[in-house]
Amino acid sequence: MLKKIFILFFITLLTTTAFALDKSIIRAECRRLLQDTNSQRWTNAVLDARMEMAQIDIVMKSKCLQGTTTYLVYQSTKEYTLPTDLLFTERVSFQIGTSTNNYEILPRWSLLGLDNDNSYWQNISPGKPLKYYIWGNEIGLVPPASASYAGADKLQIH
Repeated sequence: MLKKIFILFFITLLTTTAFALDKSIIRAECRRLLQDTNSQRWTNAVLDARMEMAQIDIVMKSKCLQGTTTYLVYQSTKEYTLPTDLLFTERVSFQIGTSTNNYEILPRWSLLGLDNDNSYWQNISPGKPLKYYIWGNEIGLVPPASASYAGADKLQIH
């Protein structure tokens, strides 16, 4: 039986072909679709930039590259720098306690929403983080973590 499975696997490897396009083939197809074959109004650099933008758009819409990042949370630190390869946040969660690996989902708030909820939200004393916001390339916790909620792998970003 094992021999038959191995032979079937080997035949599948021999008959399967990989279909991959390199950048010049994609660029030529773009020129054909744009009807830009003779005059070439679009430079290679512009077409390459548009292809990279399309790749990012495909990744965002298909969610084919997903991952989880954990953070070391420091006492009284309000903001943390997001990873450079982060396209969007699916959810953010915070570890419930030190003895468990259970995480509680934090709701995302806008700065305007935080201002409307409590105009002194930036001065709240440290405690258990209950909300988060994203501003530029940073994620902020409201309130910042106190000593009992600080530690490794406390904050998860999916």
